[in-house]
Amino acid sequence: MKAITFVFEKIKVGLKKLAEFFAFLFNWDDILDMRTVLLQVVDVGIETLGEALNIFGKAAVNWFDELDEQLAAMDVPDSPKNHNISPNEPAENEHSNSLDSPGGNWTNY
Repeated sequence: MKAITFVFEKIKVGLKKLAEFFAFLFNWDDILDMRTVLLQVVDVGIETLGEALNIFGKAAVNWFDELDEQLAAMDVPDSPKNHNISPNEPAENEHSNSLDSPGGNWTNY
């Protein structure tokens, strides 16, 4: 009988130590503190992102406005239907003979 009591006492001590280890490992107060810290980090990140969007948003709007002005100043045909280019007609740019080179021919494959 003493042997069984001894074994159960050892199991009880082992379970108590295991429970204390899990209580230390999963300390609820530490978990709550970590949650609070993570919430603060996310809140600060969102606030910083909002400020950055205000700053860079204005710069982006200005950039798009300038791009719109540049595109409006370009001479772009209204429609490709207005241009009659025959296959035998030479192109009018400096790259017209680029397909006659080995590199230009290779890109056609």
